[in-house]
Amino acid sequence: MITIKANGTIDPWGVKMINSSQWELLAPTREATDSLDTDGEIDFGVDMSQGQIELQCISPGGLSRRELLALRQSLVTYLDQLRNQDLLIWESDSGKGIYVRLSGAPEISDLENLFEVSISLEYQPFWVGVTEKTRVGSGTVNNAGTVETPLKITIQGPVTNPSVTVGGTILSYTGTLAAPDQLIIDTDTKTVKLNSSNALKYYSGGFPQLQPGNTSVVAAAGTTTFAWKDRWI
Repeated sequence: MITIKANGTIDPWGVKMINSSQWELLAPTREATDSLDTDGEIDFGVDMSQGQIELQCISPGGLSRRELLALRQSLVTYLDQLRNQDLLIWESDSGKGIYVRLSGAPEISDLENLFEVSISLEYQPFWVGVTEKTRVGSGTVNNAGTVETPLKITIQGPVTNPSVTVGGTILSYTGTLAAPDQLIIDTDTKTVKLNSSNALKYYSGGFPQLQPGNTSVVAAAGTTTFAWKDRWI
């Protein structure tokens, strides 16, 4: 997790964001279309695309040459790890964040007794809650965000032909789960796995998402866990 503190310091990078950094107020959009063999394109409206953040950062003052070199090497290591996405949060609103990953190569300029670095990040269009919410069994789940959010449903055996209901949508699996088995339905990645094996061909019901507010869920026999994160635009 990456945290931008109130004074502009970025943890754990150890550098400070300066005023020339650029932020998009809203992620860009793209038209969502599909095609048919006979009728051409169908317009499905607008989807959100990845956005871009340009961070201009500077090392803290008062460091020795050895400390600067160590900080620079540490930063390079963190940024290399950021080629896979990580969650970026603001200290002033630490309950939610956006997923970012490195875009292109950072540009580092050495100055007297410090260095500056320009970092380009791609970010996912939605803010998500830092804490994952869970519910075990039937009841009501709540998406406190402002936009629909995916969920992950885990069914623990033993159970035969389990089904769950999410807001009126019935999700069904044909088959038997032994006591150690887990069936995982992920409505974000649109996958269904029995333990680590693809089980999509035995599944029906689609991949519903949680709308903002409360949604009624009905659990299967066995033990059913619903997991999700609030999501905002």
